[in-house]
Amino acid sequence: MPSFANSLAGVASVHGSISVSGNQLLIFKITFFVLTAVGTLWLVAIGAILFSMQALSTNTHSTRSVATGAVYMSVLALALVINVAIIFPACLLLQPLRLWRIIRAEKAAVTPRQRFRGMLP
Repeated sequence: MPSFANSLAGVASVHGSISVSGNQLLIFKITFFVLTAVGTLWLVAIGAILFSMQALSTNTHSTRSVATGAVYMSVLALALVINVAIIFPACLLLQPLRLWRIIRAEKAAVTPRQRFRGMLP
């Protein structure tokens, strides 16, 4: 069984970096994207089969029904991705981290001058 150190050595030869944290970040990114892809494929396949349960039980146009279900699940996944791609940047435009920092600075302020200075960027 390969150890963690051996996998880092293998990544270092591909990645070209001797940084342990950089290699760990690369391994994490690779693992995340592989698991995301596998999860997406699994959800589309299960959704297509669930969509075509009646056709599978009656043996009528089962292949066509599974294909239609896969198309519907793919469209649903695309709609979700597009919604996230639009909503997440819009929420970031509201600058929630800056707002939180300003509110904390206002609460920590003792004098009116500190309260005024806390509201500035």
